[in-house]
Amino acid sequence: MEILVDRDGYEQFMDVFEKLKNSMNDIATSGSEEYRNAVGDGWHDNFAYEELMRDEKKVSAQIEKMLGEKKQLKVIDNTLKKDELINIGDILKIEVIYDESDVEVFEIKLTGKYLPDLESDIQEISLNSQMGKALFKKNIYKDISYKIHGNLAIIKVLEKNGKIVN
Repeated sequence: MEILVDRDGYEQFMDVFEKLKNSMNDIATSGSEEYRNAVGDGWHDNFAYEELMRDEKKVSAQIEKMLGEKKQLKVIDNTLKKDELINIGDILKIEVIYDESDVEVFEIKLTGKYLPDLESDIQEISLNSQMGKALFKKNIYKDISYKIHGNLAIIKVLEKNGKIVN
């Protein structure tokens, strides 16, 4: 399964990966110091060392996960500039119709980032989410359908980048 990112998303992925590798090196250095400084056999009743080993397992698992994801990364070219198509970076006001009595209106930004910006004023939707996959490269003048929790939902684009869609 491909993981779609734009160039910035790829760089973000690599930054996270490098930080994890650096963290692993820091843990290894600290672990060997804690082991040497411990009384006796180095690990019995050495809570700092045990905590470092737990951290090492967590970081190692994250690195393994990212190594698998790295093979699946696909950088999307962001040169598609047709006004009627939805692209990375577009800010959309959408109406999502779950059924006749359940309709919601959202303002979203389609993003090719690896991790969303949690401090963004606008809710970011990843290309890899169900909604992101449904929206990417779709015509803003047509209803867009996608499945959420096994149910079909319809998306109508009301605005694209501040311009009302008729």
